[in-house]
Amino acid sequence: MKFAADQRGSVLVVVLLALLTLSIMGTSLSSLTVNDNLHAVRQQRSNEAYYIARSGAEAVAEVLLADVQNIANYIGQTTTGELGSGWFEAEVKDGVSGNILIHSTGYAGGYSEKVTLSLIKEGGDNPEGPGGGGSGSFIPVFDMAVFSLGPLKLLPSAKVHGNVGTNSIEPGAVFFDWDTSVENVYIGLGGDADEVVTTPMWSTQQHYQSVSNLPQERQYPEPVFPEFPEGLPQRDDIKDSGNNRDYVIDQPGQYNEIYIAGSCKLTFRVGDSDLKIRVKKITVDGSGVVEIQRNGSGRLILYVEESLTSRAYFNHNGNAAALVIYYKGTTENLVFSEWLKLPAYFFALQADLTVGGSGGLYGTIITLGNNVKIVGDSGSVVQVIYAPTAKVNMEGSGKLLGAIVCREFEAKGGARVTYDSRVDELWDEVPPLEFDFGETPEEPGSGSGSGDSGGSGGSGGSGAVYYRKVWSK
Repeated sequence: MKFAADQRGSVLVVVLLALLTLSIMGTSLSSLTVNDNLHAVRQQRSNEAYYIARSGAEAVAEVLLADVQNIANYIGQTTTGELGSGWFEAEVKDGVSGNILIHSTGYAGGYSEKVTLSLIKEGGDNPEGPGGGGSGSFIPVFDMAVFSLGPLKLLPSAKVHGNVGTNSIEPGAVFFDWDTSVENVYIGLGGDADEVVTTPMWSTQQHYQSVSNLPQERQYPEPVFPEFPEGLPQRDDIKDSGNNRDYVIDQPGQYNEIYIAGSCKLTFRVGDSDLKIRVKKITVDGSGVVEIQRNGSGRLILYVEESLTSRAYFNHNGNAAALVIYYKGTTENLVFSEWLKLPAYFFALQADLTVGGSGGLYGTIITLGNNVKIVGDSGSVVQVIYAPTAKVNMEGSGKLLGAIVCREFEAKGGARVTYDSRVDELWDEVPPLEFDFGETPEEPGSGSGSGDSGGSGGSGGSGAVYYRKVWSK
């Protein structure tokens, strides 16, 4: 078959147009690739500058906290230092109420980032800080999506939208399987990236942007579970599963059992002071409702000794900051609804926890148990999980928005962790916590010591002061 002259001309025009289009597309795709690479470089440099700024501020803080009795002498001073391939400049400023501000700027490859580390002055009965043994108060650092004290593993299809880190320097401590990714990786001080971080053989995927060493080992000590209050007035049990019956608790007390089911409602009325309730067993079941009526800045603080069952409306749609639960019981005696959420600040002494999904626990979660499981999609609510003694497992549908600190981390399937800087705001809402820094002896002539995220000064005795660290950008 032959084409007529005009047909051949039309075909030629079409071919030329197609070639021109492909050429334009090729140029566009090339530009996109270049732009993506430039963006990745910029992001990496910005991240490096940010962590250089943080490390510089930490280094200055260590000097100040080691000489805490003369801390005022450092106000107005500026220092610079080299870190890795960049450098930092830090200035010590006077804050309000005796607080100290360290403004630090990190520089890396022409990029810069600024952070401020506030040393908040607080009094105490000779509290101890990291490195000095004993216990004390400080604010853990939540600047990564996941920080594991030990192994950190992402199995096929799991992803972390944010940075990850570990104190470990063991070979294979950080493992990325097929179709897994994070942003930047931070490994233990002195660790060899080629040995610590492993990926599948022959994988061409970019599993991470960069690997760097932490400037120092991070301390995430065990929180001290609080003593339950003694001497609260003994109250009669509340046990009802009837229809449309209302109960009110507005005074502190101690109960053997609180059981709300059927269509009963229990209201805790809280003013400007915390309402403390100690109970052996508490159950919210059926269509029962437990509501916190908050007319001030106070919180309901619930001390649960043996069992907690929340299968109905327990602070449902309420503020997590309004409810504090300290739970002493076992894993078997802790039951949550699969479809109704319990928003709370929750501290478990020994229980393993399951977080996520359309129901269950969410908020600021602390546990001294051995396991935390994240299932279902809880990626719409910012959460903090602080589990320094636990292995955190994320399954296929598990999603979390916020930050995780744990002993060991493993995620698989479609699991996702997305970092959100609002975790710092959540942590500031929790009741004062003490942390166990172990029994590390002090060196002769030293003060109470200082460490990664806290410190104290003085040589003992009552009236000593210490500083907790608060970060801001």
